[in-house]
Amino acid sequence: MDLIKADHHRTLRLAGVPDPVSRPVEIDPLQTGFASLRSLRIYRFSAGSIIDGHAESDEVCIVILAGSVALTLAANEVDEASQRSNVCAPTNQRGEPCAAYLPPGGAYRLVAQGDADVAYARASSSIGRAPMFFAAAGSGQNSSPEVLLFDASTYPVHLRLRVVEVSAAQGEYSMMPVASAEAGCEALVHVRTEPVQGALRLSLQGGEPMALHSWDTVSLLPGERPALHVAAAARAMLLIVLASA
Repeated sequence: MDLIKADHHRTLRLAGVPDPVSRPVEIDPLQTGFASLRSLRIYRFSAGSIIDGHAESDEVCIVILAGSVALTLAANEVDEASQRSNVCAPTNQRGEPCAAYLPPGGAYRLVAQGDADVAYARASSSIGRAPMFFAAAGSGQNSSPEVLLFDASTYPVHLRLRVVEVSAAQGEYSMMPVASAEAGCEALVHVRTEPVQGALRLSLQGGEPMALHSWDTVSLLPGERPALHVAAAARAMLLIVLASA
């Protein structure tokens, strides 16, 4: 179990974007040692940014964590676009697209409708499925401290993603971000919290708890299933990314 901090000063130049783009989260196998889960990158795009990108030899999931974008998907770089949709961060409202899937060889165009935080998760795969948009799960009147906002656990070949919101309004709340059925997967857990510090602790059985701050990411090797403890009155949004071998 390793803690990977965000770097909010990291920027890079992207083709077609006039100003440097912020990429606070940049995680790859050099940091994790993973074989299947290739990378997790989170960008902060400014309004009007236009990004043309490619899945290359990986399957890719794109998840909107804040703001909204217009997204066009194609099965490969030479085909005309197969699907278009406005995509926004997952909320408690069911049915709005909040993420997308690309197979190996797929391509996309993203246009930021306002400032937007966009996560890209990649896994090695020699096969894929058709491009797909995923809708937010929604919660209705669910009063549970733990709410599943988005889930893409069955469509991708190797990737597994979900976004979970946790609110500890009634006192400290504990959960397991990696299910027992996922124990054999490589995993990354990215967190956003309110307040920014002091909201979360992560602990493996018999180990010292690790404090997590907003924008932290934890890498978990297969077999590691820590408990996440949300402090009383705190809130957290978790992006959980897994890949099977």
